[in-house]
Amino acid sequence: MYAPQDPPHVLGLDINCTDGQKLPPASTDLTSDEVLPWFTSHPSSPAPALRLLVLANHSPTSSPTWLSEPRFTEAVTKHAIWCPDAYLDLLATPSGGCAALLSEPWCFVLRTPSDDDGPACTLALSRRGHVVKGIYTYQSRGHLSPTGTPAFDPLALLETETIQSGWRSTGLQIISIPLTIAKAHARYIASSLNTALTTISRLEAEITHYTPSQPPTTADPTPHWTHTLHTLTTTLLALERRARLQSQLLTSISLLTTTHPHFKTHPVYPPLAPLHSALSAWNFDLATLPRRIANARSAITFLLQQRNAALNLRIAEASREMTQAALRDNATMKAIAILTMVFLPSMAVATFLSMSMFSWSGGGGGGGPGGGEVGSKWLWVFFAVAGPLTGGVVGGWWVWTRRFERGFVEKWGAVEVGVVVRDGDGGREERGVGGYEGDGRASAGTREGSGVDEGVEMEVVRAGGKGGDC
Repeated sequence: MYAPQDPPHVLGLDINCTDGQKLPPASTDLTSDEVLPWFTSHPSSPAPALRLLVLANHSPTSSPTWLSEPRFTEAVTKHAIWCPDAYLDLLATPSGGCAALLSEPWCFVLRTPSDDDGPACTLALSRRGHVVKGIYTYQSRGHLSPTGTPAFDPLALLETETIQSGWRSTGLQIISIPLTIAKAHARYIASSLNTALTTISRLEAEITHYTPSQPPTTADPTPHWTHTLHTLTTTLLALERRARLQSQLLTSISLLTTTHPHFKTHPVYPPLAPLHSALSAWNFDLATLPRRIANARSAITFLLQQRNAALNLRIAEASREMTQAALRDNATMKAIAILTMVFLPSMAVATFLSMSMFSWSGGGGGGGPGGGEVGSKWLWVFFAVAGPLTGGVVGGWWVWTRRFERGFVEKWGAVEVGVVVRDGDGGREERGVGGYEGDGRASAGTREGSGVDEGVEMEVVRAGGKGGDC
């Protein structure tokens, strides 16, 4: 549960009151063996208002779980806070939390959310006589304060903070570190929220002015928009957690200040008033941001559906053109087949009668140099055989085709394909694409114009079989 030994590089801080001589904080670099003796020793005169053990992690890629484990030994932790269970419970809560314990002696525990990429810290304070002692760990993750120092650096936080000497008798100096953390935390929330609001406003403007090209001439922006919305959703969750912690932090500080006689008559501790005002504005923006994200996602979905409908209609148009071309080719092939059936029997008869097994030279009729009949007297045999044979072949083909078509209609029904288009007044107009009427001829409907109306509802296929609709 506790660390087996104290960290090797710890900063010890003695923070003095700032309403008198304004002595700067006294810092001491401590090794593992020096942490406990220095922390438990009695501060030299003048006695400081706060004594802190500070452990920092400035790596930009530090793990979010770095704050989840106690970094000091059991002896140091119990000397820093009388009730370590509350502190250990907060360490195990990645979403963070805050509590002010008014049982004697006063204690204060804090942990900011650490499951995002923002700065984070943990704090455990308790009052020991006129001195407040505690342990403070923080990770800046590359974030800087307005002065260029790492975020949540205690020396930078306390540089402009006033610690009144009169607070030592009541222990109210315990709010000094939490109040500076609340101010630094507010700056981070405001910066992150402003970035998120700027991003969603820019995305809304892009969606509003987006006009799908036909065909597309630019890169599709919808993947970028979707990624941006996903990032905003993650950022929103992190900001909601930090806003909740900020509310808990301000409430805990107010709870401590109400015990001081001077601030009992104040409805709000004066330094907390601007923080409460900012928190109220954040809550409004955080409440409207999910609706703006949902509206943007719905608009993107509508644009995708509109584009897909246009693409489907273009595909249907191409299919109709291919069908018409196939029908034209089919008509040509049918004409060729009919001509072949007409001439093929005659050619077969002529070839058969010209075989050597038949002798047609035994009678008159051959033409020669001296003139005479051009045709043989046996010419009638050719027509007598070829004529009926040709008629039989063509008639058989016609009968077979009719039977095939009737069987097809009985099994599948007559099929008619069309599209339904909505006009500008909301009316419906059906335009045919092609049909099969059951007579063996495929007909292609025509559609006026070549443009694609954005009001296309759907493609309709009607099938009427022998027993009713399919």
